[in-house]
Amino acid sequence: MSNARPPIALLSILANRERHAIASGEPFLQLMDIAVLVDDTTTEHVRLARNIDDITFDANDGNGPQVYQAFNFEMGECKISSDGSVPEVTFTASNVMRILQSTIETYGGLSGSELYLYAFNTTQPAGEPDLAMQFTIKQATCNAKNVQIKCGAPSPMRRLFPTYKYWPNSCIWRYKSGVGCTYSGTMTTCSKTIDGDNGCKAHFPSAVLPFGGFPGIDTNGITAAGVV
Repeated sequence: MSNARPPIALLSILANRERHAIASGEPFLQLMDIAVLVDDTTTEHVRLARNIDDITFDANDGNGPQVYQAFNFEMGECKISSDGSVPEVTFTASNVMRILQSTIETYGGLSGSELYLYAFNTTQPAGEPDLAMQFTIKQATCNAKNVQIKCGAPSPMRRLFPTYKYWPNSCIWRYKSGVGCTYSGTMTTCSKTIDGDNGCKAHFPSAVLPFGGFPGIDTNGITAAGVV
């Protein structure tokens, strides 16, 4: 994914008017985007629309307009306990065609993947969901009828700290992501080192290197603070 999803947003004037109407001619739709990080450079998406027809929608995530496949799913009640644990919500989807089950089996249960839920009114311009929510998938189970995906809010205890890994000669940026690594040429792989035929200098022979390593670590030039 190129950019972070938009935060929870206020309804637009048009969408808010539709919400308060006694009889609305423009529906509110729910869209689901399951983002599975396959490796450092590849993210697979499963995009579903709670609708009878496919929906083309731009979620303003840097990927442009995408097709969300018509699918039967629903969001359960968000459970918030009093003991400070992470809130949970369960999504239930049809498993008659085994579409989600095959994805779950391929990617080891989807645990740790991100699930984005969008709600928008069809009067809204593209790229402006009325509501955007992000969840972390904790567990996915299947039976002959349904798939249940249990999700929790992104927990700060499951985040990498420090945010970046400090290696002397290994780039931390995702290749060709545009964030950190700005390479857009014809080379297809990178060794994530500075030198070499496939390193950062080979990718940027006459430009400032966006190298995401820290060569000074081995020469007492950098001190990285950590947690004991």
